[in-house]
Amino acid sequence: MRFIKFLPLDVRAGCVLVTVLMLAECTPPQQPDASATTASTCPVYPTDPETYCPGPPRAGCVVLSADPNNCGACGHVCPTGPGFGCWHGHCAPPCTPLANLCLDSATDAYTCPDLTTDVAHCGACSNVCPAGDTCRVGHCHAPTDPYWRATMTPTGAWFDACSAPGAQTVLSSATTGSATVPLPFAFPFWGVLQPAGTTVTVGPRGDVAISGGLVEALYSGGLGTRSTGVCIATFGTAPQRELVVEWSDANYFWDSTGIYHLTFETILSEGSGTVDFVYDTLTEEGATFTPTTGVSTADGSDALILCRSALDGGRVATTCPQQGMRIHLTPTP
Repeated sequence: MRFIKFLPLDVRAGCVLVTVLMLAECTPPQQPDASATTASTCPVYPTDPETYCPGPPRAGCVVLSADPNNCGACGHVCPTGPGFGCWHGHCAPPCTPLANLCLDSATDAYTCPDLTTDVAHCGACSNVCPAGDTCRVGHCHAPTDPYWRATMTPTGAWFDACSAPGAQTVLSSATTGSATVPLPFAFPFWGVLQPAGTTVTVGPRGDVAISGGLVEALYSGGLGTRSTGVCIATFGTAPQRELVVEWSDANYFWDSTGIYHLTFETILSEGSGTVDFVYDTLTEEGATFTPTTGVSTADGSDALILCRSALDGGRVATTCPQQGMRIHLTPTP
């Protein structure tokens, strides 16, 4: 026999005979059948069999795999709240996205771990990282694994953020202060996926702050902008967009002669999570002063410093900015 589901005027759904020879799934509803008085009176279906539960809250036939008041067993009530329910006989909280719904073997209940950072569910449910490892963007890493790899190449493509459609110009003639813009796409940073809309804070001194850390293309406490300010624009289309922050013709506030002309940009790339520092014009840069270049976590516990000013903890000259250079930072997979 084959059965299909129909909805009569009664509060329960039923099944009607269509043909012979085959049984097909007919999932009963979760509302207890108040007319049933014993297990023998519960309907028998090919899948999702009903079980008689005496209550509370109500006696009747229920589907233990889906009933939030009898989840997996009679009387096992799931927490209440928007999105909570019973999933395959286990209480399940609301997860966004649903793919993050994982069964916790210790509690025999579903949880919503962050698959990008959870060492017990790294990249997939129940994928446990070795002891001492961390989970970065869904991959297990030993504590000694560097997060970033740096390569240096010629400038290559230059994004002119100041003339791009929809560009914003902020921090004109500034040596202090900051401006904020929303991140136009999700961006993995220091192992945490920052969602679209996350606040990006831009300073006049060559620095960008994202939740979780700092990005410094050419940071110096003495750096400031001219009237051209800092230009911010998004290039490309999803899923390969790039957020470009360009310091246009910056200088040092003590520069009374006008010999310093510094135009450079930071690029955050969607999907890959890469960071690029691109230096178009660095007139007189490096002759006297050395900036700080690199990335660091917000608490300073981890960092990749390529160049450090003598005024910022002692000079480190692994790779200092040069005109016509691109520094490409790639997160380890």
